[in-house]
Amino acid sequence: NVVLLVLSILAVPLAIALVIFLLAVLVSGIDVLWEATKSATPLLLSVAVGCFVLANAVVRDDDEDASKSQILRIAGFVLALGILPLSIMAAISMGTRIAQHGLSPERIWALIAIAVAVAYGVGYFVSALRGRREGWRGFLRQSNLHLAVMTAVIAFILAMPIFNFGAISASNQLARLQSGAVSVEDFDYGALRWDFGDAGRE
Repeated sequence: NVVLLVLSILAVPLAIALVIFLLAVLVSGIDVLWEATKSATPLLLSVAVGCFVLANAVVRDDDEDASKSQILRIAGFVLALGILPLSIMAAISMGTRIAQHGLSPERIWALIAIAVAVAYGVGYFVSALRGRREGWRGFLRQSNLHLAVMTAVIAFILAMPIFNFGAISASNQLARLQSGAVSVEDFDYGALRWDFGDAGRE
């Protein structure tokens, strides 16, 4: 209870910072983010995860355990809404990176993480809008159950030897080389050799 109380209190400054950040992006454009950091995707995903954790710290398992503070509830509501724009910006950032440098196993894993984040963002956004002010917490708990099942199914599929991310990445990189998207001199042979598994070495 003490940990959840501390986390729910932290929801307030994060919600304020999130609103300021989103307003800054609206006013200055998303390019301000690329200029501020070279690690935009992991940063955005980390903040989205923080929003998820702190929003649930406010909501808890039922309304009896949930925070009674109106300020904390508003902060949780803002954080629930904020996951979607953060995950969409992460998707844009990763899309730009892939357009510049092609696929790699790490970027494919990042795409999967972003897809899960977007799914949570959509679920939370819809829950918040459906419930408006007071009913959103119940919808959020219901979304948590559905999203957890979805995440478990995705994890189960990825645990099976169906997809070879190294082979997919190697094929994509070779296609970029053959199409002239990257020159022979600039092609990253080292990554193909060491990071893409057997397919890359072949």
